[in-house]
Amino acid sequence: MKIIKRIFISLILLLIVSFGGIVTYIYLNQDDIEQRVISEINLQLKSDILIEDVTISAIKSFPFVNIRFDNLTVFDAFQTDTLCQLEQLSVSFNAMDLYNENYTVQNLTMNNGKVTVLFKDGLANYEIWHSDTTSNQAGQIELGLESVILDNVQIEYKSEDMYSYVTSLKSEIELGIEGEEIEIDLKGDFTTNSFLFDNTQYLRNKPLNLEATIAIDSLGFGIQSELKLAQIPLDLRLTNNANETQVKITTPQVGLASLFDLIPNKYLSSIKGYTINGQTKLDISITSDHLSMPKLIVDFNYNNGTVQGNDLAVELKDISLNGSYTNGKGRNNNTTKIEIKEINCLANNELVKGDATIIDIDNPKVNTHISTQLQLSEIASYGFNIPLKSLGGKAQISLAYDGYLGMKNSIEYDVSMAEKSATISVENLELHIDNENPTLSDGDLQMTITNNYLDIVSFKGLLEDKNDFKFIGSVDNVFSYFLLKNAPLKLVGNLTSKSLNVDDFMLENDTSSQIDSSPMEAIQLPSDIIANVNLNIEDVTYDRLHLRNLASQINYKDNTFRAKNTELETMSGKITSDIRLKQLRSGKLRLISSTALDNINVRQLFYEFRNFGQQTMRHKHLKGVIKSEIYLRNEWDKFFNPIDDMLYSFIDVTITDGELLEFEPMMLMSDYISVEELKRIKFSTLENQVEIKNNSIEVPFMEINSSATDIACAGTYSFDGKMDFDIKVLLNEILGNKFRRKNKKKVSEFEIIEESNSKGMALFLKMEGTADEPIVSPNTFKLKESLNKEFKKEKRKLKDVIKNEFDNKENKQEIDNPDYNKIVEWEE
Repeated sequence: MKIIKRIFISLILLLIVSFGGIVTYIYLNQDDIEQRVISEINLQLKSDILIEDVTISAIKSFPFVNIRFDNLTVFDAFQTDTLCQLEQLSVSFNAMDLYNENYTVQNLTMNNGKVTVLFKDGLANYEIWHSDTTSNQAGQIELGLESVILDNVQIEYKSEDMYSYVTSLKSEIELGIEGEEIEIDLKGDFTTNSFLFDNTQYLRNKPLNLEATIAIDSLGFGIQSELKLAQIPLDLRLTNNANETQVKITTPQVGLASLFDLIPNKYLSSIKGYTINGQTKLDISITSDHLSMPKLIVDFNYNNGTVQGNDLAVELKDISLNGSYTNGKGRNNNTTKIEIKEINCLANNELVKGDATIIDIDNPKVNTHISTQLQLSEIASYGFNIPLKSLGGKAQISLAYDGYLGMKNSIEYDVSMAEKSATISVENLELHIDNENPTLSDGDLQMTITNNYLDIVSFKGLLEDKNDFKFIGSVDNVFSYFLLKNAPLKLVGNLTSKSLNVDDFMLENDTSSQIDSSPMEAIQLPSDIIANVNLNIEDVTYDRLHLRNLASQINYKDNTFRAKNTELETMSGKITSDIRLKQLRSGKLRLISSTALDNINVRQLFYEFRNFGQQTMRHKHLKGVIKSEIYLRNEWDKFFNPIDDMLYSFIDVTITDGELLEFEPMMLMSDYISVEELKRIKFSTLENQVEIKNNSIEVPFMEINSSATDIACAGTYSFDGKMDFDIKVLLNEILGNKFRRKNKKKVSEFEIIEESNSKGMALFLKMEGTADEPIVSPNTFKLKESLNKEFKKEKRKLKDVIKNEFDNKENKQEIDNPDYNKIVEWEE
């Protein structure tokens, strides 16, 4: 035990003696050591070094010897500027190494100065060490740094495409140098005064907490670091050589507003005026070949996002997405590509999902898919100003778009030419345009869009709360028609309804409203619409008119509207019709119709049509069943004012089982015929053909045969209310005797004609004046039976003319001023 104690004490004494000896040696030889260190440094450096003062210390820093250089200046390898300029540079050597004349730098401390690193023509300015030296190996200074401390040192870096200026507030660097290779482990707090990359300023005056490894050689340098920049954690990888500079930055989830604070303003100009918040994660890769624009690739995700802006009507929140950005192979706007995937957000509290790819910033081409739902009552909150009185319903929308956005061409052209599709459904649709149009309620709409084609799968609802309808069809050339206006709009479909009351769509007279004195606009039927719609309505009501099972083929083309093969049931019978309304080159509107009435109740006819607007012959005066063929042609000017003298109609009518009840004009003949017989005139069949032309109604010879009397008449009724009818009354033997006894004085006024096939006499009367004040008088002009024969012959001719005109396919060309005295063709 005593031996061990003695050995331990001996070792301590030996160390004390050795320490004292080394310190004493250094103290006694400090001037020589200083000169040797300075001499060796000058010998190994290519550049000059200036030192104001040198101080050596061994006791405080033992087992290291500290040499402090005051006001140190080192010139760079190009001998044009300083590599570093420091107020103090402290260098530490191992005391034992100095004793053995081995000058290996262990630690280095820089205080209050500036270091400048730059590359010029592929060479670095810090390459100031000779690769070979003439000093002996034992006295050569080597850098075996354990640490370098930077205290308030500014570091400036310059290259052809990058410039940085950083202040080290307090940092420690571990430096290893082997020949021309330098490895730096760096940890400290900095301020990024400036970072200029490709003439763009980044990170000005941002705090930086850094842990990095920097590798430098004659070809360039590389950096691997974990840093906190403006309180944002970043992982940075940077490599630089003569051929390229590559920067890679990754972040964890960080606040987007904080990240925007690091991005140059020129990259944020497109979102100026918007407030964007949320969390994002970035992977950024920047590659520069020093010759062209850097290649930029950014992968990102974004969540918990919100977007607000003064000119943004939609409130966006709960945004999440993944995406990437690259400026592409060409490293310019034309090859830029932005991909955004898994988009989810709430737009005005409605969920929106989608994805998008954008190529070419200068002329963006977008490929996007979006699905959402929205309440139509809130559509104004999306920035759409729709001039409607009200709009409601829930819409489900899914759309796809692949095309340009109108940067080089017009937006109308690009949208029309894009590949696009959409599926749209609306439930509980409510639509009220204005007081002049019917209100739509309880609507349901299902439709799809494929490029230029709109398919209406189903559109149904109620008009004015009780008129149901359903439309199934399609529309072609939708975008070409509405946007480019270079193709006709084509519509086909089927329109059906169970019940339709036309009165619900008629405007009520408002006597309190002021009369609009503005000039009436000219009517111009569109020439670029083609339509084919099959119409089927089970029940139609208009005023007193009641129709059932209405069916028609509605066509429109070349400024012409047609209702073909129209059939309906009404007034205890059936009506079939073809109608055409055409706008001529002159702007006038021409209507042509051909209508057949089959077994129509004449009393219902007059009642439901409110006696056709006259009070002379009313529904109470008539009974019977009508069969008729009616041809009508009329014209209006372009302001829809009727041209009366162009009206023409031919009516071939047969009335069976007819009665004329208490007809006032007939009662005027009471001076000649017993009133009782005139109150109810029955006839089995009445046939006639009536023409309306030259502003008058022409009634050819017509006979009414009854058991009491036979009446024949012919004449005209003009549109100004004047009438001129010739009437023949054939009395049977009983009525004839009554007439002779009652009217002995008047018998001489008439020419009594004894009919060969009947017993009785004929009275000839004339009815003139107006419908309100008719005048009946004896007629000296006798109607002969030959007229009846000529009438029957003419009747056959008129039917043949109508048939020939309708079947004549050569007479298709319209003329503006036809002769209405002739039956004109029906255009097939």
